[in-house]
Amino acid sequence: MKVEQSTASMGRYVEHGRYLDDEVDLVVARVRTASYPTHTLVGRPWLAVSLPGAAITAMGPEVIFGAPRGAMTDDTIRAAATACADLWLDARWYPADVRGYDLVLATTITVSEPAGIDPEVADLLDVPADDVRRAPAGGDGPLRFVRLAWRPGRPSRVTR
Repeated sequence: MKVEQSTASMGRYVEHGRYLDDEVDLVVARVRTASYPTHTLVGRPWLAVSLPGAAITAMGPEVIFGAPRGAMTDDTIRAAATACADLWLDARWYPADVRGYDLVLATTITVSEPAGIDPEVADLLDVPADDVRRAPAGGDGPLRFVRLAWRPGRPSRVTR
């Protein structure tokens, strides 16, 4: 079943310095047997994960990616991860409940490309965030580093 596959895949990227394997299993088991009728994530258990771009592109449609306040959609995050091999996503993983969808809410997206980030990827990363850091390759050259950070559950101060 797809839920077990996505759970196993996401479980590899849990920040294990924060959680023991038993804790991860307990959170996942508790969420899988529950139903969360509201559309908010407030009060729902989550685990911190750090995913490379390749892992994002390998996830099936049962894993939905997003950023706080709709700054980036599932399609946008997947497109950026597909186009840029050196993308890292730090996020909150809300394991699948009885409906079967894992939710991954970005807290930080980091892209580093010493030769310069593809302009299409740079456009995908031109979104509101609570903290934005950009570094050009030199002078007015292409971007070589972008870091977007959000504080989930807080109003955005929108810096660009």
